[in-house]
Amino acid sequence: MKSLAAPFVVLVFALVTGCATTPRLPADFDGTAAAISADTTEPALVIDGPAGKGSGAAAGATKGGGAGFLIGGLACMGAGPLAPLCLGLVVPTSMAVGAVSGAVVGAVRADSADSVQAKRALLVALLSPPAADHGPAVRMQQLLRDSLPLSTAPASPAAPVAQPVWSLKLVMTELATVGSGPDAPYALQATARLDALRADDAQPVFVKHYRASSSTQRTTAEWNANDAQPAREAMNAMLVMLVTQMAGDMATAGLAVASLPRPQPRL
Repeated sequence: MKSLAAPFVVLVFALVTGCATTPRLPADFDGTAAAISADTTEPALVIDGPAGKGSGAAAGATKGGGAGFLIGGLACMGAGPLAPLCLGLVVPTSMAVGAVSGAVVGAVRADSADSVQAKRALLVALLSPPAADHGPAVRMQQLLRDSLPLSTAPASPAAPVAQPVWSLKLVMTELATVGSGPDAPYALQATARLDALRADDAQPVFVKHYRASSSTQRTTAEWNANDAQPAREAMNAMLVMLVTQMAGDMATAGLAVASLPRPQPRL
């Protein structure tokens, strides 16, 4: 009887504890002697919500069915010896109800193909000159350099230059819209990754992802107003927030960091 219940308990435990561990910089990390680089690979562009009513319903049904599986399974955990029978009867019903509900909600929230194309064009514009002179990763690189008390160069050109003990690599991994629906306001969201490597190591000893969202939600027309100024301001603010989070991890590791400047009105 335990053969069906045990795997489900393991699954739930994994879902609950899978994200409990937070990466931390090593205790000997020294950002003052770190070389900071930027990966200029363009981030993935993600539009939240599928295009079209049909695909919206399908996506909603999938999500609703998964939620129904978890709800039904959790309800059966207290059934004791009858748990296998409960799983066999309750979970399929919960999944069916969840799938139907999710399909309805997904169809209502789905964007049209034109709306998705307009959102994607907005994200592409945020990554293109003059909105981004050298790309978001390079701008984050400069912000992070400004926040760290980096070692000054030797006074004499003949003096030996110390090799960096640490290497920090900034990667902008994703730029996304969050929120869907016909003409509905949505937020912008940026995700970045920071890798820290010791000079003699080939693999990073610290890898962490960071996420920042715009403080407001707007329609595509509103984001594009005045040559997309609201979107550019939001992009600039998100980059500052991402680097602030990275600097916070460095401060936790014992490195004093300077406060970053407030986001400028325009990029």
